[in-house]
Amino acid sequence: LKTLVEVQKRLEGSYAVAVIFKDRNDEIWAMKRNNPLVATKNDIGCFVASDIPALLSYSNKFIRPEDDEIFL
Repeated sequence: LKTLVEVQKRLEGSYAVAVIFKDRNDEIWAMKRNNPLVATKNDIGCFVASDIPALLSYSNKFIRPEDDEIFL
């Protein structure tokens, strides 16, 4: 999380980012600013996309993070 906070401080403009760390490959961390980003989780794993239709085959419950929110 500390690394993502530092990266976010340096980013400018609009973005949507999903990150998988080599030593934590079962997690997806994401953050956004002024761009669409949704996430979902099921028994298979975690998924992120720019819109809900891309994830409908995985779940019907979604997380829509706020701008500048870093989430797992």
